[in-house]
Amino acid sequence: MNKFFSQQKSLSNFSKNKSAFTLLELVVVMMLIGIIVGGIMQGSSLVTSSRLASARSLTSKAPISNISGLIAWFESSHKNSFLGNQSFDSANISEWRDISPSSILNQKNKLTKTANINTTYAIASINKIPAVNFKNNDKISLNNFYQGSLNRATICVVFRPNFSPTTTASVLIDSYFNQDSFYLGIKSNAVNLNAGTDANTASVTNPASFSNGRDYVVCAIFNGAQSSAYVNNALSLAGGGYISAGTNAMNGLTIGSDRGGSLAFNGSIAEVIIYNRPLKLQERRDVMIYLAKKYRINITS
Repeated sequence: MNKFFSQQKSLSNFSKNKSAFTLLELVVVMMLIGIIVGGIMQGSSLVTSSRLASARSLTSKAPISNISGLIAWFESSHKNSFLGNQSFDSANISEWRDISPSSILNQKNKLTKTANINTTYAIASINKIPAVNFKNNDKISLNNFYQGSLNRATICVVFRPNFSPTTTASVLIDSYFNQDSFYLGIKSNAVNLNAGTDANTASVTNPASFSNGRDYVVCAIFNGAQSSAYVNNALSLAGGGYISAGTNAMNGLTIGSDRGGSLAFNGSIAEVIIYNRPLKLQERRDVMIYLAKKYRINITS
């Protein structure tokens, strides 16, 4: 009998030791999981920081301000592009500042809006670089360029739609509210330009094509009957030829929608560069190559 109770006691002690050991193992496993998760999060943060540092380096070396006729340059990685308390993920944006040399110190061309959840800062967007996210017909605007109106222009935009474009235009940029139209929009198979005359790039020869979740560099040239657009391609015209977009002047600026808010773009816009003239081939190539390298977008150059 004593032998029986002795065996039972031994089994009980073994069970307790086993439970204690199992609990110890669980604690160790949880600690390891915490270390791994922390390492993954730190690694992700390091990757984002590295991409941001690289983007800022490319921006500082970019040819943008060396090309004559620069009016405005809205970019999303520069330290002075946004208010400091709005430069975190999902922050509601109320300002987007022009970083061109003639404007940045005195914030001459500053886009503004009432901050809300429909225009937000995304810390890791196109190529893990910050961008501004637009949704629900929201937009950010500038009443007038301090340099005056633009009768002709080259406008380059980096963006990613979060919808499938249709045959109805979704406008990336326009003039200011209650001014004449001067917009650049996209459709499923065309770039839509309107400086008084609604004009689409052709869909037969070298058609433009836009789809949900893809990244694009578009350069549009507003030049009356010689207007044109280039999509991920610095050499060949989208649609294969010129279009007649009208002769309205561009006074102010709206980004994220048409000035009236009815043809909105939903998605990310990372960079907008505006010149007051049609850029020459090599100038356009220089701008698009810089943008392609920075955002890792394949373009033909």
